[in-house]
Amino acid sequence: MLTAYYFHNLSVVSILVNLIVLPTFPVLMVLGAAFVVVSALGFDLMALNWAIDAYYSFITSIISWFNALPGSHLSSVWVTGFSVVAYVGLLIAALLWLKSRHRLWLSVAGVLIVAIVIDNALDSAQLPRRGMVVFSQLNATPIVYFNGQSAAVWVPDNSSFDVDEFKRSAAGFLAHHGINKIEMVNSMKTGEAIIAPPYAHLMGKRIVAIGNGRWKSMRKRKTLAVDMAIVTKKFHSEISIIDTLYKVRQYVLSADIYASERDSIVAKCKALRLNYHDILKQGAIVVTEH
Repeated sequence: MLTAYYFHNLSVVSILVNLIVLPTFPVLMVLGAAFVVVSALGFDLMALNWAIDAYYSFITSIISWFNALPGSHLSSVWVTGFSVVAYVGLLIAALLWLKSRHRLWLSVAGVLIVAIVIDNALDSAQLPRRGMVVFSQLNATPIVYFNGQSAAVWVPDNSSFDVDEFKRSAAGFLAHHGINKIEMVNSMKTGEAIIAPPYAHLMGKRIVAIGNGRWKSMRKRKTLAVDMAIVTKKFHSEISIIDTLYKVRQYVLSADIYASERDSIVAKCKALRLNYHDILKQGAIVVTEH
């Protein structure tokens, strides 16, 4: 339960793997102790080094084989803190029942099971059906639009963005919202969402990504009103220039802006009394719809 709570991933075969691997650990402990003693005496026994490497390779091959089996893992698992505590209480009640055979502990276990089911049902009922999140990442500014179990991620400031790494870092968010499909997009147009770099229209918010120069060339005449101007690490100019092209409701400072430039931009926003949101310090921006 703790593994699911912290890592949002659950190994179905972990108990079986431990039953196979753990009984062999005394061998590793003896080899390790011998290695420490031999090394402390200044010797280097090739046979001992080979034995430790062979044992390690044997154990990792077993673990890798089991982990590669279809269905060996459950991903995107979401568990609430209350469910973890209730689960521990359930285990304690079960152990007390096994020891005393008193029906009271069976009743307690039953109540805790019902409480876990209700807690998960209430949590699921409160989940937003659709939404947009401007994430806090130190190497990019991923903007995620999700609808049901699918999500699209637009990254205006990092062409080499690693989607798989993002899935790992945002595993909690994806698991909580039941998102099992996420893909990187450069453009998108549906009945509810539009991404046309450097612009986007998501969750009723008009967005422009500031940084790579296209935001300048595409706005030469008429001042365009936008809800969010996302200032990325590619922006190296005075923030007041943006006001000459756009009527901005809120400036969003990406978490990956260089520290020296961030301080300058924040100071300028304060001096000009511009409404801004610093993702690095204030966290992600979330706009959802139930």
